[in-house]
Amino acid sequence: MLILVTIIGSCRNQRFSDTEKIVKEWIGREIILPSSIQEISRVQDTCKYINAPYKIFVYIDSIGCTSCKLQLYKWNTLIKNASILMPDSINFIFCFQSKSEKELLNILKRDNFNNSVFIDKESKLDSIYHFSRDLNYQCFLLNKENEIVLVGNPALNPQIWDLYRKFIVKGEKKKENVQAVRTIAKIEPEIVEVNDLKLKKESIIEITIINMGNAPLLIYDITTSCGCTIPEWDSHPVPKGEKKIYQNKSNARGSRIF
Repeated sequence: MLILVTIIGSCRNQRFSDTEKIVKEWIGREIILPSSIQEISRVQDTCKYINAPYKIFVYIDSIGCTSCKLQLYKWNTLIKNASILMPDSINFIFCFQSKSEKELLNILKRDNFNNSVFIDKESKLDSIYHFSRDLNYQCFLLNKENEIVLVGNPALNPQIWDLYRKFIVKGEKKKENVQAVRTIAKIEPEIVEVNDLKLKKESIIEITIINMGNAPLLIYDITTSCGCTIPEWDSHPVPKGEKKIYQNKSNARGSRIF
C-alpha cells in the first residue's frame, strides 16, 4: 500500500511538473497569423472581429476526429457568455490545420457555428510554433499585443474559463464581483432512454432544468461523450424559481460506443 501511494503521488507530481514546464514555455510568446492563411465562413453575415483587448486563440490540428474533439457547440456557448459577461472585451480566433475547406465548412454548418475561422492548409502556422498535440495546450489567452498570458482550453475545463474571465475582468479594471455565485438546480427527468436512435437520423430529447436556489442560474457547459450529440439551450440566466428546457440532439453517423 505504501508503494502504491508513493507511485500515485509520484505520477501526480510528474504531471504537474510537465504542465508547469509547458505553460512556462508558452507564456509571453507572440502569435501572429501569416497573411497567407485563408479566412473562411459558412455564412456571409458572419460575426466580425471587434477591437478587443483580449483574444482566445485556438489551434486545431488534423490528428484524429476534428469534429469530435472540437465540440463547437461548447464554443458557441462560451462566445455567447462572453458577450453577456464581458462585452467588447474578447475575440475568439480559431485556426484549423486542414486540407479540406469543404469538410471544415460542413462541420461549421452542422454545429451552427457562425464565426469565421482560419484554415491552415499547408501547416504553416504549426511549422512556426510547433503546437502541442495535447488539446489542453492548443488554446491560449492573448493580450492586445498578441502575447500569450494564459494557457488552457476553457471548452474542456470550466475552471480554465473562470480563470480567463477573472483575468480579463481584472485587466479591464471593472468593479464587479467575479466570484462564482452558487445556486441549486434540479433536472427532470434525471434519466432518459433513447429507444429509437437510428443511423443518420436525428433524435431529439428535451430535459427541464429548474432553478431551486436564490440566485440566477447560468448554464455555460453541458458535456457529452461524442461529437454526434449536440445539446442546445438558452444562454440567458434562469431566474430563481423558474425553469427552462434544453434539447439534446443525437445524429448517429456510424456504429460506435458513446
